[in-house]
Amino acid sequence: MSRGRKHGVFAVNGDLVVMPTKFYESKRDCLTIEDALEVVFQQMRIAGNRQRTIESYQYIFEQFMTINKLMYVEDITVEALYHYQMNL
Repeated sequence: MSRGRKHGVFAVNGDLVVMPTKFYESKRDCLTIEDALEVVFQQMRIAGNRQRTIESYQYIFEQFMTINKLMYVEDITVEALYHYQMNL
């Protein structure tokens, strides 16, 4: 079975569900994007992804977080993705 680009850890199928976001007064219990990415990057290392590939994903996510001023996983929305694309 060939591993094309659409079969990686960031692959998304066509069934996209948009969930309404909630405002959290206190985000002490929320997972930061940086912590979540560390888990993802560790999984990528274990799966045998090259370090350069992981660094590319890290660079893209840092840009995404900076452009959208995001800190928590719960803050990632479809609107944030569109905003990022429009500002490349």
